[in-house]
Amino acid sequence: MRLKFLVAVLATVFITGCKKDNGTTTAKIEVNVQSTTSTNLGGLTIQLLSDEKRITGYNVAQAQSNGVGKVDFDVTVGKTYYLYHYNSDGKILTDANATFIVTGQFTSQFQINSSPGQTPAAKIGDDIHQDINGDGIIDKNDMVIKVMATNAGSTTSVNFVVN
Repeated sequence: MRLKFLVAVLATVFITGCKKDNGTTTAKIEVNVQSTTSTNLGGLTIQLLSDEKRITGYNVAQAQSNGVGKVDFDVTVGKTYYLYHYNSDGKILTDANATFIVTGQFTSQFQINSSPGQTPAAKIGDDIHQDINGDGIIDKNDMVIKVMATNAGSTTSVNFVVN
């Protein structure tokens, strides 16, 4: 009887110890959508982008802010995400944390000439910015907020300010 019990316990320990971690620990990104006057904005569509795939034309998720200006996204811990609003309604991301996605550095004039236009004009050694909206121009309409959730089960709160 003791032997059967011992075998059962050892088998359970062995099986439990051999389970693979699939790495899908999740967290939440809570987006607070506001105007430049700190008014919560409902009905604004926010896209969650990931650089796991080419960003232009691809979003992981998108949602509209609710009546109190909130949007929640479930994300994988440790991956980099970007919050973006396509300027179809005249609203531009103006948050202090807004930035361009840098995809490399220009190494030749040919590369500059073959890339979307940037203002000021790019020079060799400058950062290459991702044309998020695909219009062939790098401008304020291509700005994003970079965010990463670092702890499983946590909520990362991000302000998303537009005007």
